[in-house]
Amino acid sequence: MKTIDEQLAEILRRSDGVKEKWALRRKITRDLISLSFCAVLLLVTGLLIPRVEMTSSFGTAGSYGSLILGTAYTGYVVIGVFAFLAGICVTVLSQHYRKWKELNRKEEDGRP
Repeated sequence: MKTIDEQLAEILRRSDGVKEKWALRRKITRDLISLSFCAVLLLVTGLLIPRVEMTSSFGTAGSYGSLILGTAYTGYVVIGVFAFLAGICVTVLSQHYRKWKELNRKEEDGRP
């Protein structure tokens, strides 16, 4: 039979474990919500900018190494940047989802 002090220590140890689980779950949920918001923001911004044209008041708009940012290519550059950012968001979201699913699986199995 355990003494009162040992029982209290065990209760405190278990409650700390539960608190850590809930803190991790809140962190993962907060990260998923913020990344989902960023992904939606990127999608909406990409849909609202079907074609971006840069106009310049300077006469040298097509020179000085700005071939890729010319008016004919600007839309492609913007779409490429949005696609890259969307890929980053999807990757981070999938990693967080995998961690969340693993946490739930451990919780269902009763493992710490």
